[in-house]
Amino acid sequence: MPVSAPTPKQEATKTTTTPARLRELAELSPELAKLVAKNPNTSPDFLKELGSHSDAAIRKNVVGNPNTPPEVLLKLAGQFPGQLLDNPVFDLLLLENPNFLANLSESSLRSLLKRDIVPESFLEWAANHKDGGVLMAVVMNPSTPKSALEIIVENCRRKGASKLIHPSNHPIYFDCLRQWHSAELLETATLHVNWTEEIAEGWHEIAKAAMQTTMLDHNRDTAIKLWKIGAMPDVLLPALHQDPQLKIAENLETNASALAELTKDWKHMLKIRQAIAKHPNTPVAILEKLMGDQSAEVRMAAIQNPKTPFLLQQQFQMQLGTVEHPNTCAVQLQKLATSQWAHIRLGVAGHPHTSAAVLEQLAQDTNALVRTAVVLNANTPSPALEKLANDPDYWLRKGVGCHPNVTIPLLEKLALDDTPNGPREAVALNPKTPLSLLQELMQNSKLYNHFWLEQNLKSRTEQIPEMYLNQIPSNLMSLISEIPTCRGIPEGMQRGFFCLKEPPSPTNLDLLGEMAQSPNKRTLWLVSLNPATPVSGLMHIANTADQWTSKRAVLTLTQKSETSAEVLQQLIRQADWAICVAIACHPNISDEGLEQLAQRQEWQVRMTVAKHPKSPSNLLEKLAHDKEGSVRQAIPL
Repeated sequence: MPVSAPTPKQEATKTTTTPARLRELAELSPELAKLVAKNPNTSPDFLKELGSHSDAAIRKNVVGNPNTPPEVLLKLAGQFPGQLLDNPVFDLLLLENPNFLANLSESSLRSLLKRDIVPESFLEWAANHKDGGVLMAVVMNPSTPKSALEIIVENCRRKGASKLIHPSNHPIYFDCLRQWHSAELLETATLHVNWTEEIAEGWHEIAKAAMQTTMLDHNRDTAIKLWKIGAMPDVLLPALHQDPQLKIAENLETNASALAELTKDWKHMLKIRQAIAKHPNTPVAILEKLMGDQSAEVRMAAIQNPKTPFLLQQQFQMQLGTVEHPNTCAVQLQKLATSQWAHIRLGVAGHPHTSAAVLEQLAQDTNALVRTAVVLNANTPSPALEKLANDPDYWLRKGVGCHPNVTIPLLEKLALDDTPNGPREAVALNPKTPLSLLQELMQNSKLYNHFWLEQNLKSRTEQIPEMYLNQIPSNLMSLISEIPTCRGIPEGMQRGFFCLKEPPSPTNLDLLGEMAQSPNKRTLWLVSLNPATPVSGLMHIANTADQWTSKRAVLTLTQKSETSAEVLQQLIRQADWAICVAIACHPNISDEGLEQLAQRQEWQVRMTVAKHPKSPSNLLEKLAHDKEGSVRQAIPL
């Protein structure tokens, strides 16, 4: 049987490929050039040429190549410090050329010193450097030995480190500024984990707390500069203001370690999470988490990232369709209650079929939005409400006071909560609150809803007009009716929330089919949201309704497992790119459908097809020459 010839990619990675052939391959495409830049058999002369390439990924691979000339490494060290330190010949370079470090530019030195793993000899050598940024990078590195710190501390004291007078108020500005900088360097060095054994644990937290007393919050440009020169380790990035954090997240040179540190605080503003979801260096584990973000923009950015595996993308789409379906049974919901995605657990928490045991489990979820859905679910049992009554979020505690399953002892406990406009307001309006407790609350002059408390109290002791009795429950529900919208709970996940005035979505197929023909826009919108609506009804809405309702019906069709390949192909013609991405993830998509999607103008759609495990080989060959680099990179090797 004849042996098939190696592909260009295989040739570019083989160490037996000749330097001349490697040069030829690199000139064929940027993707092959990246592989050639890694190959240790690539000639030094050609690596020198590749070191000036416009593609950052190619230059990055050049720095990690053991065959790269030292002068090229010196030139690119500041851009890719990690690759230089990881290069197998780095230690050999230091032995052969003791002045190698001295020949590095100050910016390159700072970048190298920013790395968590740096040779101790390197740190000790840098401790005698004259540049303040280099010295700051040394003291900010967690690996710096005490011997290097002692050199820096001694030099700072010798220079008269002082912060007694701010430079702007001193007649000799530059002398005072030098003393001020020396004092900052001295403070940072003495906070180092290796300076004293007393702070051997938790030094990161101490350093972050110390940063709060600096001027970095006001001098945000300075914070960015410190990070760029390597004077700030990644572990301290969460302590910065959100403005420099956003710039760091948007910087294409930001490494995976820095992005991982930024994602440790999930309360970041939307733009930061979105920038991390788009970043080419974001690790897959973080992209997986961002796929379940409460923001649709962040979820879509994570899905668009070429590094996001297709199977994860498909898994999320199918789970989402399951939790949004009104007929999903308790057993399926129980399985999804432990989903890695908070957005899916949110759907479980708001579903009317979710069991009491699962709701009790989700009452302890780390995501506040999931806990919000639990407190708004009419099926939530008393034990779960007891847990939520201690929640740090006062809106959730307030929701417990409104819940129909709240117990009298729990109402008595919440009545002691003096948070302004908090749980006590709900207790004052709840028809279950004992008369004695209402009388106690009457003495509280700080109650926001004092009038309704009075009506609630009167309803127990004397006959009052029926209009007041009817208004009290609606006023009670208005206390928390804003939560689903203000916190971003999708409309399709609000079926089980007792605070909503609309009846639950119907599940009768014949009735839904009739409602799909309704002239009422609101009815059509609710039917298009309902995954129980038959495919024929959804197709009718998609073809006849207004733009937004039609789009919603199409999206619902992509979440139904019974949607056929023929229907999916019809949807491609009228769907926007975001829905086409969902269509590409559907398990029933055919080869013909994938070919249709591969012809779309939007690169996000073509990229999803390129990642699809069912895409035919001839289709992948076409996409391998796509004008968009993200599409080409998405093709599995």
